[in-house]
Amino acid sequence: MKFFLNPGHGGADPGSVSNGLKEKDITLLVSMRIRDILLNEYENIEIKMSRTDDRTVSLKETTDMANAWGADFFLSIHVNAGGGKGGFESFIYHKIPAKDLKETERVQQLIHAEVMKLIGGIDRGPKKKDLHVCRETEAIAVLTEMAFIDVANDAARLKDPRFLENVARGHANGVALAFGLKKKTALQKTPILGESKAAIEQMIAFVKEENPQFDEEIAKAFLEVGRLYGIRGDIAFCQSIHETGWFKFEGGTAVTPDQHNYCGLGVTKKGVKGAAFSSIREGVTAQIQHLYAYATKADLPTGEKIVDPRFHLVTRGIAPAWEDLNGRWAVPGTTYGQSILALHDKLLKFPIPIRKEEENKFLDVTFIVNGNPIPAHYMGIPTKGYIQDGRAYIPIRPFAELVGLKVAYEPKDHSISLNGRKLKTKTILETEKRSTGYCQVKEIADLFKYKLAWDQSTKTVTVVTT
Repeated sequence: MKFFLNPGHGGADPGSVSNGLKEKDITLLVSMRIRDILLNEYENIEIKMSRTDDRTVSLKETTDMANAWGADFFLSIHVNAGGGKGGFESFIYHKIPAKDLKETERVQQLIHAEVMKLIGGIDRGPKKKDLHVCRETEAIAVLTEMAFIDVANDAARLKDPRFLENVARGHANGVALAFGLKKKTALQKTPILGESKAAIEQMIAFVKEENPQFDEEIAKAFLEVGRLYGIRGDIAFCQSIHETGWFKFEGGTAVTPDQHNYCGLGVTKKGVKGAAFSSIREGVTAQIQHLYAYATKADLPTGEKIVDPRFHLVTRGIAPAWEDLNGRWAVPGTTYGQSILALHDKLLKFPIPIRKEEENKFLDVTFIVNGNPIPAHYMGIPTKGYIQDGRAYIPIRPFAELVGLKVAYEPKDHSISLNGRKLKTKTILETEKRSTGYCQVKEIADLFKYKLAWDQSTKTVTVVTT
C-alpha cells in the first residue's frame, strides 16, 4: 500500500495561529508520529510525505506529488479554527463519483471512529466539502481537523503530548483497519525503500567524530538523492561508512576518494579498482540507483538517467530489504545488511549538534517513551524536556515512573540514582513551586541499554526500553 501523508500548511504558511500555537507545527508533529507508528508496526506499507520539515508546499504541488507517486490513499492532517465549542471532524470531497463514494466513505468513517475512540470530546462528525486536496487527488482522500486552535479547551489539549499521541495513534489505527494492514512480526526486515530518519547535522557529526576531514556535501547528497528515489538515504550513508572506513578510504579499501565511489561499485575481486564518477552527486546517485535496482521493479524517477554501470546486472526487485543484500552486494557477506543497520542504529543515537541559530537557547523537547509521551506536568509541576549545548535532558522522576525505575535522592551531595546507579549528568531546574531533576537521556540509555531515536524537525526523542 502506498500512503501519502500531508501535514497541513508549513513554511511561509503557518495555518491557523492562536493561544501560542501554530497549526503547521502541530500537523507536522502528528503526521511524523503517524508515519513512524505505521512504518514500525505494520507490513507492506510505503509512506511518502509532502513535507518532513518546516517548508512551503502549495496545494497543487502536494496533490501533484501524490498523483505522480501513484498513492493508494491520501490523508491530510489539520487543526481547525473558527470558534464555537471545538471538537474533531473529517472531510471527503462532496462530489465523489458514485462508483467511488461507498469505499471513500468507508475509509473516512473508520478513521474518524478510531480517532474519536482515543481522544473523546466533541464529535462534529464525518462531512463532505469542496477541498482542493480531496478533489484533486486521484487516490481515496480524507482530510481531518483534530481540534480548534482558537477554542480554549481544545488549545489546552493541543498543548498536551498525550492528546497528540492519541490523535496520531487513532489515525494510524484507522488506516490499518481500513486497508487491512498486517502487524509486523519480531523478525521483520528493514525495507530499503522509505524516508530517512537521521538529521543532516547528526550524519555529519557522526562521521566527523571519526574523520574530521569528511566532506559534508556527501551527507547532503545522500539525503537529497535518497529522497528523490524514495530510498533510505541515511542507511545508504551508513553503507558507505562501512565500505569506505568512515570515508577515509584506508585499510585496504579498493577505491580512492577521487573516484567518488562510496560503495565499491565494480570492485568484483581483489586488485580491481572499480567504477569512477565525475562528482559527489553522481557517485551517490550511482549507489542509490544500485539499491533502487535491488529494491524495486519500478522505473527511475522522471528525468533521471542511469549512471550506475552495473544497474542492468541486477535482477530487479530481488532484495527489497537491507538484510536481503547479504551474499548479493557483498559475498559471502552473511551479515552485510545487519552490519549496515547496526551502524544506522548508532547514528540515530548520536547526539545532534545545536544549529548555530539555536546556540545558547533552551529548547523544549518532547519525549516519547515506549509509545507514550512524558506528561507535560507531574504533580502540578511543568516537566518538559529541554535541549542545551546539543544534549537532550529528560525529567528524571516522571520518566522513571513510566519505565519502572526506582529513584533515590541523596541530600548530602544532591545526587540522584536510578536503581542504585548514580547519574553523572544530573541537573536541577528551579520552578516556582519546587526543583525538578533532569539528566541527559543518552546517559540513561547507555546505563540501561535503551534505544534512542531523534527527530530534528519536531524536536522529539523516542525512547524504547524493550
